[in-house]
Amino acid sequence: MILVFGGTTEGRKAVEVLEEGSKDYTFFYSTKTGEQDITLHHGQRIDGALTILLIDDNGKIYEI
Repeated sequence: MILVFGGTTEGRKAVEVLEEGSKDYTFFYSTKTGEQDITLHHGQRIDGALTILLIDDNGKIYEI
């Protein structure tokens, strides 16, 4: 799985390369606002802020 953070020129370029490459992988293109006009044929788009929960070895939860 590949996650590309959008909203930058570099993110758009990465998606172009992924769209042209092998289809043996899954990729996701994430933007915070969903306002970018980009068409994906082989990837999946995710819009909205991402919240990640991490749990350490002692059970403490961190929200990133």
